[in-house]
Amino acid sequence: MYGYHDFNKLEIANWYKFKIFNVQYFHNSNSFQRILKFKNSIVEMNLPRNVQIEVLILNFCIGMGLSHYGQHTWEYELISMDSYSSDTDLVLFYELNATRASRGVYACAGTMFLNYDVVEGDSNEIEIKTYRSDSINGDYKPIPFSIQRQHIFEFMNNFYKNALMETLKDCSNLPVFKGDFVPPLEKRNYTLDNCVFTQEGFPHHIQDGYYKIVFNAFGDVEWSMIFYAIVENILR
Repeated sequence: MYGYHDFNKLEIANWYKFKIFNVQYFHNSNSFQRILKFKNSIVEMNLPRNVQIEVLILNFCIGMGLSHYGQHTWEYELISMDSYSSDTDLVLFYELNATRASRGVYACAGTMFLNYDVVEGDSNEIEIKTYRSDSINGDYKPIPFSIQRQHIFEFMNNFYKNALMETLKDCSNLPVFKGDFVPPLEKRNYTLDNCVFTQEGFPHHIQDGYYKIVFNAFGDVEWSMIFYAIVENILR
């Protein structure tokens, strides 16, 4: 328990200001809670007027921080999808498109025919590349958000499991698992039935613009799935 007598007024004010602007404290719940405990106490103190004004501004910042801490500040709309296969006897995409699920909500639909088993230790790898443009037909430039080339099973045990599986389990027949994925990834049709992806696993803050997200696969066959989306910030 912290009492007012532990600090003089100026020390408390300076401490308060420092902690608010030290971004590390926004990732430390205990320190953040301590800031909030001091908030009302500082306002009631007879501090110099310039310090009072700063405290009021900081109180507003706290409110904004609480409202949006840990939340995504953007929303997206899927525009279209595309695909490529170097050997349609091994991988074939059909009826792959962005469909209107409801007003303002667009979903992924379509089927991928995988005509071979992916097994432990084979050469099948995948990567994700992301590009951004100011306009839909503009020059798409690469941005840092990407998944480096890795075996498909490593991808499934990490990004797929953490960011995609929760959505796909309800709208596709792609694998759902606890722990690590158990090979093989079987030869079959894999179907997306109006999948609407959440923002889980993606950055909290993304710049407005048009985005192209490309899944590139290598190994027995080279194939790609390309998603085009527009991102808009919801905080102005």
